[in-house]
Amino acid sequence: MVETQLTTWGSSLPRENFVIVNGARDDYNDKVVDEESPCTDEPSELACKEAVMMYRAASRVRSIGADWLAVGQDDKYIWPQEFENALSKHDPRKPAVLAVVGCGKGWQHHEESKNGTEPRPKGWVEPEFSCKAVYEQGSICGGATYIVSRGALELLTKGSTSQSFVADFLSHSVKGTNSDLAASCFFYSRGISISTDLDIINRFVELSPSEADSSEDASFVNLLSKDTPPLTAHLHFNKENIPSVMKNIYSTFSSNSHRGPPQLELIGYKVTVAKSRLRNGAVDLH
Repeated sequence: MVETQLTTWGSSLPRENFVIVNGARDDYNDKVVDEESPCTDEPSELACKEAVMMYRAASRVRSIGADWLAVGQDDKYIWPQEFENALSKHDPRKPAVLAVVGCGKGWQHHEESKNGTEPRPKGWVEPEFSCKAVYEQGSICGGATYIVSRGALELLTKGSTSQSFVADFLSHSVKGTNSDLAASCFFYSRGISISTDLDIINRFVELSPSEADSSEDASFVNLLSKDTPPLTAHLHFNKENIPSVMKNIYSTFSSNSHRGPPQLELIGYKVTVAKSRLRNGAVDLH
C-alpha cells in the first residue's frame, strides 16, 4: 500500500519528504538514512516504530527545511497542497501537536461521568492504562492523521542519539501501548500540548466501500468537490482493496478543480497493520 501512496497522491513529492519505518520501502532500504530501524514488525513494536519515525523526522526537517510532520499509516490518502494551505495559519517554530484528541481517557475523567459519579454507559469500553496523563486528559486518536511542528521535533530530540531517544520515548508509557497513546504520553511528559484545530480535523474524513467503491458514486464525487475538500481520508476497506481505492481517488482527484501540485514538506509513515478503533473510551470519527 505504501508503494501505491508513493505513485498516487505522493507522486510529486521527493522520496526524502517521506519518513517510512520498516517494510520494503523503509528509509534505510531506500538509502535515505544510514541507520537501520531497531524495531521488529510485531504488533507490540508499534510504539518503537513511532519513536524511530519521530527521530528521523527531526533530522529530516533540518536537512530539507521542512516545517511539519504529518503522521499516518499506509491506509491514508492525503491531499498535500490542501494540507499545506490549512497549516499556513500556524507557526511551525512553536512546539505543537495538532490532532483528534480524546482516546485513552478513563470514564471517571470524562465530563459526562460527573467526576466518576455517573455509571458507565452501556457498551462503554474502558481503555487500557497507558500513562497517568493520557488516562486523565486523553490521547491522540491515531485513526486520523496527526501533525507535529518543526519546533516540537527539535525540542523533543535535542541532545539525543537515536538509541537514547527511542528509549526515552518508550519509557513514559506501559510496555506494548499503542503508538498513538505512547506518543501522547511522551508529548505530555515533555510539556507539549496536544490541541484540536476544528478547521483542520473536520476535514479528516473516513471512506468506506459505500462511499468510495466507484468514482461515479455521488457521495464520493461530492466529497472531492466541496469548497473545502478533505485533507486526509482514512480508507476503511479490506487491505487488498486499498491500492485500487487509492488509484480511483487519485484518478478522480486529478480532474478535480482543487487538486493543485502537492507541496506538503514532510509526511511520516509507519508500515503497520491498520489499528482497530474504540467506539467508547475514544472519539468516534464518524
